[in-house]
Amino acid sequence: IVAFFVGNGSLSSGEWKTASGVSLQVPTAGSPKLVFTAQPATGQAVQAGGGVFTVTVAIEDSHGTTLTSDSTDTITLALGRNPGHGVLSCTSSGGLTATVDLGRATFSGCSISKPGIGYRLTASSTVKPALTPPANGHTFAVLSAAAARAAATPAARTEIGRASCRERV
Repeated sequence: IVAFFVGNGSLSSGEWKTASGVSLQVPTAGSPKLVFTAQPATGQAVQAGGGVFTVTVAIEDSHGTTLTSDSTDTITLALGRNPGHGVLSCTSSGGLTATVDLGRATFSGCSISKPGIGYRLTASSTVKPALTPPANGHTFAVLSAAAARAAATPAARTEIGRASCRERV
């Protein structure tokens, strides 16, 4: 795609700003994709129903640059892998759907209702279905309240990490 812009404006970091302040994202190499920039850590143990975590999904180009001019798309968070048949919920205003702000969608107060080892998150765009889902989602454990308390010991964290590794094999 070739475009010519006439008039006063500026081009900076792949974004064209017109003289009146309107931002237009200049296409960059490769297709935009969704990327997790915050999620439970690999092998992390989250308490079922009570342990909360935050998830952030960014829209990035193939160079890893967040498309900050995007503040219109909506992103929906879901479970890509659900070994415990739990229900994912988030307390942020849109629940499991958030509007992108400066290229990012943030989901807060997220939890999963049932224990299981090997949960994995995924995300999709409801405005641009062509966006590739995040490839950087990883597995984590959701434990019962008693197991979460026991997991606070170093030996238990090691065993959770081993179980998570076995899930990936």
